Amino acid sequence: MRFRIQRLVGAIRRRGRIAAYLRSHDITKLQLGAGENIRPDWLNTDLHDYGRPADLVYLDVRRPFPFPDESFDLVFSEHMLEHLEYEEGLRCLVECRRVLRPGGRIRIATPITSATGGIFNSIACTQRVCMTGLLIKRN
Repeated sequence: MRFRIQRLVGAIRRRGRIAAYLRSHDITKLQLGAGENIRPDWLNTDLHDYGRPADLVYLDVRRPFPFPDESFDLVFSEHMLEHLEYEEGLRCLVECRRVLRPGGRIRIATPITSATGGIFNSIACTQRVCMTGLLIKRN
């Protein structure tokens, strides 16, 4: 029972922090898997809080994102996607595109392996693969 209450309180706080961020920023920027690399003026998210719960919003990228459609101008992730299974990574990228505003950009930096290369080839949108990752612009 106590764990359920803590989870509910955490979910309510997370929704409030997300809503406050979206209201207070004209240009909205989402960082997935921020870890200890906190970016000012970004909504920094991660699966763990790394001892910085005030700086990070909990987000499990393997699940649907708790954001409205077309709510971010920029989505960024660095060295996170390669830790997901193929299907999880593909769902994560679909969610990234869903929350991206028209004209927005997704920047993924990850080692190109056979697994991540397959994910990148499955995306149906304008893309440019470069040595450091993937850049997607939503039309």
